[in-house]
Amino acid sequence: DRLLRTLRLTPGPYDVRSFPSLGGINDARIVITDENGRQQVVEFPFVFDGEMVVPGDTEFGYAIGAPAHVVDGELRYRTESLVASMFHRWGVTDALTMEVNAQADEGTRMAGAGAIVTGTPGVARLDGALSRAASQTGFAVRLQYDYRDVRRDNKDAQGFGFGVRYISREFTGIGTSGSGGSFAWDLNARYGRRLFGVGVGAAISYRVGRDAQRDVTATDLYAQRPLSRSLAISFRLHDEIDADGIRGQGAFFTLSAQLGDG
Repeated sequence: DRLLRTLRLTPGPYDVRSFPSLGGINDARIVITDENGRQQVVEFPFVFDGEMVVPGDTEFGYAIGAPAHVVDGELRYRTESLVASMFHRWGVTDALTMEVNAQADEGTRMAGAGAIVTGTPGVARLDGALSRAASQTGFAVRLQYDYRDVRRDNKDAQGFGFGVRYISREFTGIGTSGSGGSFAWDLNARYGRRLFGVGVGAAISYRVGRDAQRDVTATDLYAQRPLSRSLAISFRLHDEIDADGIRGQGAFFTLSAQLGDG
């Protein structure tokens, strides 16, 4: 329910995949005007993920260098210690992209793999990684899913999503001094729909502390209403309990306007 951009195009053929899109669900509305002034309106929803790769194509990055830090406002490099990083993605089909990745420095080695699946139901991600540092092997795994019913007869625009992440005690990332961190599990869920012309929803996250670490929770309730194609208002209530057990609450109001064509 928020306008991203309006484009005015000269006559000619176009590929909708070249248009700007937001990650997740998009609702495209194309107004076609012929030379006689007659108009045809085409509306369709689609799911987009910026990390998807065109079938048959690859995306990759390989790097090696020295870690940097700032001393007296100047950037200094520790040339005695090198860091390597790489990732490689393959577009398997229009709906499936696979990835492998690896990182290493003088004390830690890490490698991982994952997949992104997208389609009309939504976007699903699954990835995992193994690390080796100080003679210990750790692992981390993450699953994330976002869904929205994009059928034309679904006037309520219902959607939901959830994410689950687990990090073992022995898992060590590049550039970190300790093991898997203070939190073992990270859980989140959200639900939204349109109700009487207003987009409403709720989101909750829960982080499970390890050993004596307190659990952390956060809850959000929100509402958003478009006033026109270029103007929208939103309201959000936030409640959280942080790692020190302190509870905080807040209310946020937003008025957003798009000027001209963007």
